[in-house]
This record gives sequence, structure tokens and C-alpha cells, in this order.
Amino acid sequence: MLRKNNKGSALLLVIIAICFIAILGSLILSLTMTNIQMKQIDYRSKENFYETEAVLEELHAGLEGVSSDSMYQAYNYILLHYSEITQNTSSSVKGEFDSIYINGLVQALCGCAYNPPVSTVYYYKPRVLKNFLNASRTPDDNILYGDTDTSTNVLQINLDTVDPDKVNSVVLQKVKVRFQDSKGYDTQITTDIRLEAPNLNFDSANIYPEFTKYALIADKQLAAESGTGISIDGNLYAGADGLRVKATTVTLPNQNDPTGYNLKIAGDTLITRGDILVENYAKLFIGDQAAGRKMNVWAENIRTSGNDNGIQTAYLNIYGNCKVADDLSLDADRSFVTIGGSYYGYNYNKTNQKVEDSEVHSIVNSNYSSSILINGQNSALDMSGLTSLTVAGRAFISRKNQAGATVADDIMTGESISVKSNQLAYLVPDEYIYWKHNPIMKSELDALPTGQKAVTIPPGALANLLTAQQFEAYHYLIGGTIPMTYYYLDFKDQTCANQYFKDYYNNSSNKATLNKNAKSYLYGNGIRLSGALLLAANGLMTAGDGNLSLTGGVLANPDSPDNSLLSDAIRTAREYKSRQLCLVAASAGGNSGDFRLDKTQSPLFKTIISQDGSQSVIEKETRDDSTALANGFVKYNGNFYKRVPIDLDGDGTAEYSVYIIRNDSTITTNDIRNATGGNLKDGILITTGSLTVGWNYSGLIISGATILITDNGTQINSDPDMVQAILSYALNQEQKKTSEGGWLENKSMQFTHYFTAYAGKSNANAENIDQIKISNYINYENFKKN
Repeated sequence: MLRKNNKGSALLLVIIAICFIAILGSLILSLTMTNIQMKQIDYRSKENFYETEAVLEELHAGLEGVSSDSMYQAYNYILLHYSEITQNTSSSVKGEFDSIYINGLVQALCGCAYNPPVSTVYYYKPRVLKNFLNASRTPDDNILYGDTDTSTNVLQINLDTVDPDKVNSVVLQKVKVRFQDSKGYDTQITTDIRLEAPNLNFDSANIYPEFTKYALIADKQLAAESGTGISIDGNLYAGADGLRVKATTVTLPNQNDPTGYNLKIAGDTLITRGDILVENYAKLFIGDQAAGRKMNVWAENIRTSGNDNGIQTAYLNIYGNCKVADDLSLDADRSFVTIGGSYYGYNYNKTNQKVEDSEVHSIVNSNYSSSILINGQNSALDMSGLTSLTVAGRAFISRKNQAGATVADDIMTGESISVKSNQLAYLVPDEYIYWKHNPIMKSELDALPTGQKAVTIPPGALANLLTAQQFEAYHYLIGGTIPMTYYYLDFKDQTCANQYFKDYYNNSSNKATLNKNAKSYLYGNGIRLSGALLLAANGLMTAGDGNLSLTGGVLANPDSPDNSLLSDAIRTAREYKSRQLCLVAASAGGNSGDFRLDKTQSPLFKTIISQDGSQSVIEKETRDDSTALANGFVKYNGNFYKRVPIDLDGDGTAEYSVYIIRNDSTITTNDIRNATGGNLKDGILITTGSLTVGWNYSGLIISGATILITDNGTQINSDPDMVQAILSYALNQEQKKTSEGGWLENKSMQFTHYFTAYAGKSNANAENIDQIKISNYINYENFKKN
């Protein structure tokens, strides 16, 4: 009988167990190795990704640099052109900044200028982005910025210059960053990168509109009369009717004594669209040489007038850099004018270009030719203290009083600096006149024999200087009733006129006559001039013996001056026009059209103050009583007044006030006090019409018409810091709700919208340039990883 035998089963079990353990150990070891390998792969993958991100950060840093450079370029442009931009109703500061900022980005990233229309597509250049990489990252095929096919490298531009709340930007679309290490690990990231225009605060003091730096702006006239000791410390602007100072008894001029002047002005800039005029025996000081305060003076003419047979002196003292479009003219009897600093009468002719002989009469005339004239008897001119004296034009003999309906062209002379008595030098010599004297009575002309010429100039040296016509007849009524005719020489061109007077003066007999005739026009030191002078024609000054003498520095060919002289004259004429339009040296309006502005217009007020069609916003808000009331105005004696108290320090008491006034009739500072209930506080004062000031004031006064100062001792001072602080304070207040202590819903307190520079302005969350973190304005969008 067979028996079951289980010997060896234990060994088998052990073997099976060992195999299982071996398999399990092998599996564990395999899993461990796989885990180690996976961790190694994950580590290297993460390391590769982080390295790719590091590359992306280098790209980000490079874009920060480009964005920062573009921001500062745009900011500097705004600094230089702020006033010009704010005076242009079709542009805004933010819009201009964003446009220039984005143009800078396009230039840097695409290698071309941003030039709308909107349909234009721009492509960023991958090689520009590669340049942002660390130089050690080579070769180029390991790192790829964008595709080589530029059709995918679109730079999307988002620019809206109209909406002040619009965030403008450029977007680099589908930027690809790929990094492959030596082990073959590869990461690719695709993203859009948006570069936003920084939200800058443009209300810092150094870029406020130019008008905030002025004391008085009168778009028709600034006048001082019926008072002595009136002083203005600050910049001034006067419109087409100029700056006028009328006499009140001042015996001896003295700018250090309030009884020694009618008006004293100290500041940086004085601009008038018209003339600086001293009437009768008024005393005017501009600038302060003792204090080293030199003003920049821009005017069409500088004149004295009136004072016929006066026993007191019409006195004008200017210490500054004078830029004069036309003439310095001493027309008042007993004029005493002193100018120190520099003087530039810059107009050669109507276009400040070289003149052809055939055009000399149409282009070269008294309306467009700078000169210095002494027409008032017993007058003196002292310009010996000038560092430079340039007179680009010449004197003319006016025929504005021509008898009859026709007013003929003025008659050219050969002098840039002239005394009225010298006009006799240009009369046709007696020997060429039929009656042997000049002028001629009408009765003599009527008796002229048939066929006989009144004037016969034979061929010779004199005739070679004249036109074919040879002479001009000036028909004049003596005393308004007695007709008489003067015959003047008619020169071919300016060079001929210069040569004639030089030859005339060098004749001893003629020189003696000129000296004798000039005695009644000159007193004291007569005419004293700087040695650093440049004249288009001859100039006269008083020599040591008290007689007249010719000066040097005359252009050799006044019909064809050096191009640099003409270019400088054109530039100066353009600058004067620009300053009349918007107070700044360069503007679109100044650089276009004629040099001269229409005298009937008042452009600056309409540039500074917001306009709504044909009227200002101030007029619109006061078109009727109910509308005016809703906007915070009160009515007083037919005019509308609005007062906004300004509490800068927040102590509950207003230190300053802003006055907005719509007036169709002349008002006084007392009217403002009565209408607004209280003393006139310093600050900002705007009137659409004329204003008579009889109160000391610090800040800014703007009038759409005339500002008249009448009271003795009145002092007006500019305060740009205060004016700018008021505007900045108001901009912030107008953005806060009433519940937050702001003015957002309170029309009676709002006023910045009356200024073109701030109309429609949004200042919310804006930062100063030193607060800007450019990295906050660069963002990734549509981020993808392989």
C-alpha cells in the first residue's frame, strides 16, 4: 500500500517565498528607482521651467527699461510744451503724454514711428527682445523670442486721446520663450505682454500752465492812471491796446520812492500785443537794475506821446531784454527814455526775407520795419548801457496825413536811428525844383507854365540812386486848411537810401544844418548808444562836442542781409506771435500764417478760458438767472459773481478765494467785495469784462478786456506757488463726493472746468513721476506652458 510522502514541500515553500520576496524586492527597487528617476525628471523639468521663467524675467526687465525710457521722453516733452498743449482745445496733456509714450515703445520695439491711421499693423522685432537676454545665454537657437515669421509678431496698439479715463497701452502678442538645457529638457511659454501708459499726475508745480506764473493778464489793455506809487511784482500780459501809463503829478522820477513813479513793474516777462505807452509826463519803470531784476519785454512798439509844450518830463526806464516788432518812438515833448540790458528791433521787412528791387515798395514799409525815432522836442535817449543793440529796419516819412482820399506809401529814409528834423535831408534839393524851394504852395503849382516840369533831376550820381520816377509828392494841409506839396527823393532800394544819407551827412554844410535843426529835438546828452550795435541803415548819436555823428555797424547790403540774421528775425517774430497767443515761445499758431495778429481779436482769454462754441463756459453758465444760481453765481448790479473759498490747510478758515465773474460792464474790486460779502481775498480772479483795481492783491487776475489800476500805492503781486496749490487742491476736491468732504456734486464750488487746461480732466489715482513703479504697468496675459 502506497503512502503519501510530503517530504521536500517545506523547501519548495521556502523557494517560493524567496522568489516572492525577490520579486517584491525587485519591484520595490524598481519602483524606488522609477520614483527617483521621476523626481529627477520633475526636478530638472522644474529647474528648466524656472530657468525659462528667469529668461522671461530678463525680458520683463528689458521691457521695463524701454518703458521707462519712453515715459521720461514723453514726460520731458510735456514739461517743455505744457502750456502749448493746455492752450490747444483739441488736445489734452494725458493724450499727448500717452501718444508720445506709445510712439517711443513702437520706435524701440518695431524700429519705426507710430503713424496712424489705425488700420496700420505694427510688428515687434524678435531680435530686439533677444537683446534683453543675459549675454551668457547662447546659442540663440536654445532661446526663441517670437517666430521668425513677423506676421505673428503683432504689436497691438490701444490709444484713445479723447477719453481721459482710458488706459492706453501696447500689447506684444504671442511672445514665445523656449529654453532647452544640455540634458534635452525643453520648456516653452507663450504669452501676451501688455505695457500700459503710466497714470502720471501732471499737476506738479513745474508743469503748471504758463498763465499761473502771471500777476495780471488783460486781453485788451493794462492801464495805470490817476495814481502814483503803483507797483506790480510779477509777469504781465496786455492785449492789442497795450500797456498804457497816464500822467499824474510826479515831478522827479525815482523808483525807490512811491511818489517818484506812476507805475513800477518787476518780474520775468512782460508781453503786450500792442504798445508800451507813456502818456504826457507819466513815469514808468520796468525791471530793476539795482536789484538785478531784468525783464523780458515783448511789444509791437515802445512809445511816449502827448506832453505838447510840457514843462515836466515823460519818463521811461527799462532794464531788460527788449524784443520790439516795430519802433522805439519818442513822440512826447520832453521825453527821457533809458534802456539797459539788450534791445532788438527785429523786423527787416514784411516777410524778413531778402528783397528784390522790384518789390522794395510793397515789402519794405513802415508797418514792417523796426527803427528808433525821436519826434518829440527836447528829448533824450540813453541806450549806452546795452550789451547789444540791433535795429533791423529803418525810419520812414509818414504820409498818413496825405491830403485827399488816397493815403500813399510812406517814404523811405537811409536811417535806422533818426531825429525828426532829419526828414529835410530827403527833400528834393532846391536846385532841382522849378521854384528853387521845397515845399511848394498850391498857388505856385497852379501857376506852373504849360509843359514845364515841377521837378527835374538831371542824370548823374544822385539820379543813379533813384527809381525811374525819381521823387514822391506828399500833399499836405498846413493847419488843416492850407495845401502844400513836399517833394521827396524816391530811392531804388535800401542800399541807395543808405548811401544817399551817408553822402549827405559827410557834406560839411549839410551836417551843420542837421546839427542846427536837431537842437530843438535833443537836450541833455541827446542820443547815447551802445557800441555793440547792428543797424540796417545809418544811425545818429550825440558826440562829445554835443553835435550829431554817424555810428558804425551798418549792414553792407540791407536788401540782402546774411541768412543767419534773417533766420533769427523770423524766429523772433514767430516767438512773439506765439507768446501773444498762448504765452509760450513756440506753438502751432505761432509757427503758421503771418507774423501779425488781427488787432480786433482777443485770442489769449479764449485760449486760457474754456469755450463752448462762440462763448465762454462762464457765459454759458450765466445765460439766465436760474442757470447762474444753479452754478453758484449771484447777481449784483446786472453782473454775475461766483466766489469759491479755498481752505488749503483744512483748519476751517478759507485763506484764499477764487472769483469767477461774468460782467458786461466795467466793475471794480469794491463791487466784488459787495457782491460776494466780505473782503477781497488773495487767490484767483477772472472777469470776462473790464476791471478797475483799487485794492492790493496777490495771486492771478485775468480779464477778457481791460484792467485799470487807479489808486495811489496799489500793489499787485504774483504768487505762482499759491495759484498752483489752489488749482491742485480744487482738482482733488472736485473728484471727491460731497459726503467725503469733496465738491463732486457741488456746482457752486467747482471752477477748474473754466480753464481750458483742466476742462474734462481726470486726476483719479494719478501718481507723481517719482512714485511710479514701471513694473506695475507691465502685465502678462493669455499665459500658456507646453
